[in-house]
Amino acid sequence: MTRSASPSGCAAVSRGGAPGEFMPYWTAPEPYTQLIERDPGRLRIALSHEGGDYRATPAIVAELEKAGRFLEGLGHHVDWVLPQAG
Repeated sequence: MTRSASPSGCAAVSRGGAPGEFMPYWTAPEPYTQLIERDPGRLRIALSHEGGDYRATPAIVAELEKAGRFLEGLGHHVDWVLPQAG
């Protein structure tokens, strides 16, 4: 787990597209090595352990709750939500 979303987001963006996958490429206004050093500020984070027919096991729910408390401890706002089927 990272202290902010920036380092993990940078890793996901830098992997590139899979064969046949649409992957828009863009250039950041400054180098990513500088962007990941910046505090992201207070983030709004939505967590869910169910959606549609899926229900997480109690062990997974407990770990998700721990992650939510950890994120709140970093100053982020965490909400429990049910995904909306569109």
